[in-house]
Amino acid sequence: MDIKSAHEDYLSIIPMNAPLRVKRMMLQALFSQWSGAWRVVGVTQSALQRFKEHDFKRKSGMGINRSHLIGRSETFDRMLAEPMEVTAWWEFYYERDRTVLATSSENMSTQTFKHFRIDDPNLFRTKGYAWNHGEAEEQKLRELHKVMLRGLEQK
Repeated sequence: MDIKSAHEDYLSIIPMNAPLRVKRMMLQALFSQWSGAWRVVGVTQSALQRFKEHDFKRKSGMGINRSHLIGRSETFDRMLAEPMEVTAWWEFYYERDRTVLATSSENMSTQTFKHFRIDDPNLFRTKGYAWNHGEAEEQKLRELHKVMLRGLEQK
């Protein structure tokens, strides 16, 4: 995704007469072109346990989601309220587009996610509405699960 071109598209959405919910969907579609969207920065303890039950593989229907730390609607509403210049716009979006791997029930909760950090932006890359989940991702989850178990043993 070319950031300058995406910014031009963003600027064209703001003055539209479309309802806010439609403009939000347009922004979502715009950002979905970027393979780094919905970047995973952590995983919850409950999600780690669920992954363990599935040998750290991603299985359809296992109930794990990428859950935004800051709601996308809030982010998009602020972006649409007043035009931003390209650098500020991109930095604003990038900072707020962080997610954690969480269970479906955690995702639906309004509480803050306590999570184990994942500092590698090359892991769990966007693949449609899902994420890439290969050997590197499985290994990272195994490592974090061991860290979690050590922490539980110390309590």
